[in-house]
Amino acid sequence: MHKLLTLIKKEIREMVTWQVLVPALVMVGLFMFIGNVLGKEQAKAKAPQEVLVVNNDNSTTSRAMIEVLKKSNFKVNELGVAPLMVEGATAKERDKAIADATISQAKEKNISVAMIIPAGFGVGIDNFKPQKIETFTVMKNFNFQSSQTKAILDAAVASFNNFLSDQMISKKAGGGVPADYKNPIVRADTVIIGERQAAVSPGQVIGFVQGQATFVPIILFVIITLAATMIATAVATEKENKTLETLLTAPVDRRHIIIAKMAGASTVALIMAGVYILGFGYYLKGLGAGVGGGQLGEAAAQLGLVITPSGYALIGITLFLGILCALSMATVIGSFAQDAKGVQGLISPLMILLMIPYLLLLLVDISTASPMLKYLIYAIPFSYTFMAIQNVFLQNYQLLAFGIAYSFLFFTVFVLIAGKIFSSDKIITLKLNFGRKRKQVG
Repeated sequence: MHKLLTLIKKEIREMVTWQVLVPALVMVGLFMFIGNVLGKEQAKAKAPQEVLVVNNDNSTTSRAMIEVLKKSNFKVNELGVAPLMVEGATAKERDKAIADATISQAKEKNISVAMIIPAGFGVGIDNFKPQKIETFTVMKNFNFQSSQTKAILDAAVASFNNFLSDQMISKKAGGGVPADYKNPIVRADTVIIGERQAAVSPGQVIGFVQGQATFVPIILFVIITLAATMIATAVATEKENKTLETLLTAPVDRRHIIIAKMAGASTVALIMAGVYILGFGYYLKGLGAGVGGGQLGEAAAQLGLVITPSGYALIGITLFLGILCALSMATVIGSFAQDAKGVQGLISPLMILLMIPYLLLLLVDISTASPMLKYLIYAIPFSYTFMAIQNVFLQNYQLLAFGIAYSFLFFTVFVLIAGKIFSSDKIITLKLNFGRKRKQVG
């Protein structure tokens, strides 16, 4: 046991280097920085959005529209009409002068959205005639933030249309509630999960679950890739540096060498998992991805969409077994590499096995998939790790138990294969030759 612990300490020391730690710490800092920035930007987005309005009509209807904007979380900056009037100018010249002055004021006040309500607007609406308002968008870039400008403009016009259509419907219908005329059908949604049900929109439930489970496959993919590459590179490096020969001749059980390598890599992988989850948690917090609370939180509790301590334990076991499966495969793969450079090419099949369930489970409903596709997904042990959170939410404990058992069996088989390889001297000379042919003489 003492020799085994010494081997495990050796493997951890070799894997935990500054080359591994520095990128991880930088990543956490980056996640925290981006999450903090996004949190501040979202706070800005929730604040009242500023809109420049030129009211050339100044009727009861146009004034009421401006009040609607104010109630809809807009900060209205009104530009007076009088300074824009030009003596002796034609209507076209006057409109051009007003537009130019509006654009100039928007730029000066750093307001991205401006609009002009034309004269006669209120009279036209009273006569049930569609009216046109001029809108101006001052664009300074084409990044994601610029799309907020369009959202501001769309929301402002939508507020106008909703207010005016209510007025027009009410007049035409001779009273009543306008919303009853515009939406005569009202949905009463009920979501059922197992034996539980709650009065909530299915879209809200899907958004809630996705908000909880979005980052887990990403973290898992990164961790498994990192852990598998570490252990495969460690085996290949020892072969390249001839240190494996020395280790094999030492009075140590060769099975302990395999156990030590996987224990060291899995320990490092779990530490890295905690580091990445911590960093990504800050990122999601900044994004506001933590959905819950209020009516939706109550509905989630009614549907059982709450991860209990036993649920976290099942997810943790599934995650750990997924890592162990990758490590056992990587140990076998690393034994075929001649040097550290050859690991990247040899580890490609493992990456493909990760990518298949990762992509398919994002796009395919496994419950309605064809039998062949189901068998393919269920045959890959990493699939159960990607599905763990959803299975906990759906209380699909039978599939969770099967996944744990299957992953453990898969891991055991590859450990036995690795043990066979390390127990023989072939581990020293084992390599793959891709397409190399012997030269024929004569």
